[in-house]
Parts: sequence; structure tokens; C-alpha cells
Amino acid sequence: MTSYLAEAAITDDVYALPIHLQRLLMEAKEEVVFGQAKLTPDKATHPALDRLERVRSFCWLRSDADVANLMSSVVELVADDDELEHILMD
Repeated sequence: MTSYLAEAAITDDVYALPIHLQRLLMEAKEEVVFGQAKLTPDKATHPALDRLERVRSFCWLRSDADVANLMSSVVELVADDDELEHILMD
């Protein structure tokens, strides 16, 4: 995920997501980009990346590790702000 965030540009699709996810993606991207700029990256200083990984893991588990069900899991999560906020809490 860090390689993707380091290389990918933020597209207009991201801005269609709820503000929680927009902010999370932006923060995770900043952590990765700034972490690569340092000579000694510290894994302990990536809280947004850790939260993004939790969201990814939650969606993957909720879809029963089935790619066909993955999108519906993401849509359900996006529609339920309370559950999303609970997952994003530190």
C-alpha cells in the first residue's frame, strides 16, 4: 500500500468519498511521501497509514475475502458513518 500511495496521484474520485476517508487518504499519502524523504523512516510515526490498513482489512474481512463482494462492503462502510468512525478511532 505504501508503494501505491507514494506513486499514485490523488484523483477527483477521492473527493467523492466521505470527508473521513478523504482526510485519511490524504494523511496516509503525506506520511508515506514525507517518510520516504527522511533518511531513516520510522514505522511508528504512520498513524494514518495504520488506520487506512485497518479500513482495508475490515472491508476485506467483511467481504469474506471475495473480490466480488468487496465493493458492496466498501459501499456499506461508506454509508455507515458511525461504523467508519469507530474503525478510524485510534
